[in-house]
Amino acid sequence: MNRSYSEMYGLDCPVDLNLAIDIPLNILNSNDDYKCRVIYGRSIEDISYSKYTPKFPSSIKVVHHNSIDYHLKYSNRDEINSLLDKSHSDEILIIKEGLVTDTSKYNVCFFNGQRWFTPSTPLLKGIMREALIEKGIISEIKIKKEDLAGFTHFVLINALNPFNPSNAFTIKSLRT
Repeated sequence: MNRSYSEMYGLDCPVDLNLAIDIPLNILNSNDDYKCRVIYGRSIEDISYSKYTPKFPSSIKVVHHNSIDYHLKYSNRDEINSLLDKSHSDEILIIKEGLVTDTSKYNVCFFNGQRWFTPSTPLLKGIMREALIEKGIISEIKIKKEDLAGFTHFVLINALNPFNPSNAFTIKSLRT
């Protein structure tokens, strides 16, 4: 969010979400997982909560889109949702200008039999991805579509789905 503020508005005044978010007691006392959504422009406009249930896709299709841009987390996901709808799959792996980026909801980590890598060309530099790079668990590299065959498995990660190699998909499960 602060990266977006800086880029969009030229503002270098980090927002402390710990101070901005007041989690309702019913959510704090719940055993369920919740997703917090913060809508903002020059200031925070809305904060909402919804129950979160992980949904792991059963089919993932490789799709191409050379002009897609999602480097800041926008609330308008029409372009991504349209790609997903047209794919007739549960999830998509987006290729932009020949390079692997992300899926519609996740950053991606690929395993080559020895180490885990993530594309250096993501649509969005997610916080889980950044933390894993910082800890040295995954490394950033340029991954072309034709490089996918050199990997054995991949995992999907985001803020609510941590890195878990036991949830890995085989590369062969990707539909092209």
